[in-house]
Amino acid sequence: LVATRGDALPGLRSDERMALLGAFDALRDADGGGGDHSGVDEAGRRAIGLARRGGSRLRVPRGHPGHPDAEPGATLDARGPSGETLAWALQCDTQDALLSSLLSSESACAWSELRRLGVPLWVRDDGKLRRLVDTAARAEFAATRDPGGENPCALLYAALGRTSVLAGLFKAARDTRLAEFLSRNFAEDRHREAALKNAYALMSKHRHAFAATFFVLAGEHADAAALVWRRLGDLSLAVTVARLAPADARSRLKISSETAPASRPGITGGGAKDDGMLSADAFFAGFGAVEPAKASSPDALAKGDALAEADADPRGGPPAAEPEAPLPASLSPLVKDFLRREIVPSLVEKDEMKDAWTLAALRWMCGDGSESVRLLSGFAPAADLCGFISSRG
Repeated sequence: LVATRGDALPGLRSDERMALLGAFDALRDADGGGGDHSGVDEAGRRAIGLARRGGSRLRVPRGHPGHPDAEPGATLDARGPSGETLAWALQCDTQDALLSSLLSSESACAWSELRRLGVPLWVRDDGKLRRLVDTAARAEFAATRDPGGENPCALLYAALGRTSVLAGLFKAARDTRLAEFLSRNFAEDRHREAALKNAYALMSKHRHAFAATFFVLAGEHADAAALVWRRLGDLSLAVTVARLAPADARSRLKISSETAPASRPGITGGGAKDDGMLSADAFFAGFGAVEPAKASSPDALAKGDALAEADADPRGGPPAAEPEAPLPASLSPLVKDFLRREIVPSLVEKDEMKDAWTLAALRWMCGDGSESVRLLSGFAPAADLCGFISSRG
């Protein structure tokens, strides 16, 4: 009725009619009326309804370096999931059915769809995540035919460890210099050092997505994830890079808290034409000497340390042996450290409901289940989720 006779409803704009339709769909799905969602549990149905309805996104934290000119109240990741959607999706035990219901096609999904739904944030199976990311990487190249552009194609392939495929794409794009560079063995220190130098060079050119690719090639996955978050504002992509890192990847950052300024200290010598592409000398000889980067700012480290100390035993002993929240069980220490140091501090000071949803979801991802429930317990709209979690024991 709303779809066919919406013009006759006074006071409703087109976007409001769409929101109303989404709300009706969400109610139908929550009541089990959607046949396509019959295999989805209660938490999954809530997530589906919220994803369809949309909702408020996480506001830009004041001073976020990725969006220095954003006005208060603007969205940080307008193409990502709401905190409430993420909080419910993390509780879903029927993940295959949830993915089937949310994705238009698991065999042909684009990165924009994975980002909109926040799939890398809540899907538990790393194998499933790898298959979805591989599909998205192929879709990005098919859409742009430009693996070196400011799109996630190259970064996704590098995160998957498929550098030979990436080299083939650059060869197909007739970029022989990059194809030859990517054919190197990055298990060798000298090639990792060359990749690291080029990562800093690309940062100085504000080519952040491609710079993150070279951080991954250099084995610095934590730096790549931090750069994606700080400069691109894509939380799903940052977490994907961290989740796909090898088990022995470093979690300590090389880059400082102020990444990619107009004139980055720490890069000297070298040269390239200002045409958006590095010179051949930059790729094969490095982009000049790279001075050691500064450590993270004292304030950032203090916030991260305070979060860790909050879980410690008040008697001065080691942290209490509280069992972790069960979801997602596969997150590595690198991912949890990234979330605690890069994302959580920007939300700790917030007291808005939409910020509380997001912070609670992130805490849950870090394994801090009791803290997640405590954050939401003071908000009436979160009563259903708190009750659901309690019912799980």
